[in-house]
Amino acid sequence: MGSNNNNSNEKPHVGFPEKVLESKMELLVQKGFKVVVIEQYEWGKKVNNSNKVERGIHQIVSKGFYHN
Repeated sequence: MGSNNNNSNEKPHVGFPEKVLESKMELLVQKGFKVVVIEQYEWGKKVNNSNKVERGIHQIVSKGFYHN
């Protein structure tokens, strides 16, 4: 796990192919991590000369909590 940013306020995160989501999610939850699945809702659109992508929380999983 790691961060793409050097900002100390960033939370650790990891990415992996969707086809292994269930197995990786199960492994992380068993190790005590909370897992939040982020979905990309639309592809980049031009905003102030940069491509912005809309993303949002799709699913939250932990040992005692499941929200879909």
